[in-house]
Amino acid sequence: MSFSIRSISILIQLVLALHMGAAVIHGQAPDMAGERIVLYTYADQVSELLEKQDETVVDSDGNFKLTADISSIRLARLTVDFTMAHLYLEPDGSYVIEYPAPPTDAPRRFGKEAETEVIFTDLSPDDINSDIIDFNVNYDLFFQKNYELLRRLFSPRDQAVQSDSNAVRTLQGIHPSRLLFNKVKAFRSTMDSIYAEGDDPYFALYRNAVIGQLMLNGNSDLTPRQFFQEFIEPHPVAIHHPEHIALLREFYKYYLVKNTDSFGEEKLDSAININGSYTELSAIMEADDFVARTPLRELVMCLALEEIWNGSLNRTMGIQILEHIAEQGASEESRTIARNLIAKLSSRAEGLPIMDFEFTDQFNEVHRISDLKGRPILIGFDATWCTRCKEEQATLQTFLGEYARDIHHIQFLIHDGPEPRDDRPLLRSSLQATEDIYSPLIRQLGIVNLPFFILVDENGVVVKDQIPLPSEGLEAQLHRITTEDPVTRSRPIGSKEN
Repeated sequence: MSFSIRSISILIQLVLALHMGAAVIHGQAPDMAGERIVLYTYADQVSELLEKQDETVVDSDGNFKLTADISSIRLARLTVDFTMAHLYLEPDGSYVIEYPAPPTDAPRRFGKEAETEVIFTDLSPDDINSDIIDFNVNYDLFFQKNYELLRRLFSPRDQAVQSDSNAVRTLQGIHPSRLLFNKVKAFRSTMDSIYAEGDDPYFALYRNAVIGQLMLNGNSDLTPRQFFQEFIEPHPVAIHHPEHIALLREFYKYYLVKNTDSFGEEKLDSAININGSYTELSAIMEADDFVARTPLRELVMCLALEEIWNGSLNRTMGIQILEHIAEQGASEESRTIARNLIAKLSSRAEGLPIMDFEFTDQFNEVHRISDLKGRPILIGFDATWCTRCKEEQATLQTFLGEYARDIHHIQFLIHDGPEPRDDRPLLRSSLQATEDIYSPLIRQLGIVNLPFFILVDENGVVVKDQIPLPSEGLEAQLHRITTEDPVTRSRPIGSKEN
């Protein structure tokens, strides 16, 4: 019997679907009756893009129910009334929680939710959350018992270097970093013994990452080689594991900067900023046996490109490297990270095409940003609760009419709850749209402050990541983009044509 590639692909998808399990959350939020509560999971822990799983309204008795379709343990995020809380979800897991209101003095604003902690009122002892809570109690006890030693070792490295070597020795005659290593090693061994029976791989990786972070940040005696062999090399890349990814971020921090001398500055610049070549960059990095495995090398490549995104990176070339990984990466994990990073970094990045998205205007007509090419586009975001937005909108109307024939203007009103009646005094030529506060579009574009404006040129390329507000110079930007020749406009000040 023979099967086509398409048949095999469909079969694989069906098998994966069978392994999907709905995690169910039964919750109570007595102080938040009538509020909308939204459940997200993370697309991966590198890009940290959110994927909405479910939403509901807390009923009059303070109860709510949410579900998430997941195929493996995932970190989930609950958001309600400008607050958020995290918990781990297992496929087919059932959770009974209380979502407490945060302190009244906690900062709560759009784009920066106040964080609180859920209270598990009924939790299986076999659930990942039970294991992690239990381990964290033991970790806190260890930390308290060794507080003085840890406080000394977590002081800035330059202070430790300048200290007299005899002065920093302990009563036992052992240097603090060596003493820490011995104590942490004993603690790790004890924890592994306690959880040996039925140890879950996700939980084992959690302990490895938490203890690894302590060793990495505590000026321990481990060399980078020893640390790599102990905490990183034995484990495959787990892109949905927040603590594991946090450890990798810390270990490979400033990767390209730290390796500039050994890799060669000109070779790096040529591979990344001039050629945008995955092949060249990968060949350079192969000299570092800390990234010998291709999946790990591709992960570090993604982390490094994200790290220099706002610095020395030619963004167009950086995206080209990420696109190669997204299409031809060595593993599905690498491809997923690269795809999500492209979506995160290029959604409104200066000098790159704006993310193409769809919206419905005040006449119930659907548009795509790509359909509006040919004229510059001014995209504004304000909100129903935002006083500053109303002030800036009034200022915008004093000069926007002068540019009505030359630009497209789209104004989004962000709301929380039932869609409001949009009665802002906008020009007839302006396209008006509303977006939910939890809309994927708002998060994909990275809108965290209001009011907010994006300016796109006639080719759909973002002119600036964030342009001035109407009261702070937006008109000058509109004047420039509608009167200057595109070639002149794009040439930096001081450049000269040959």
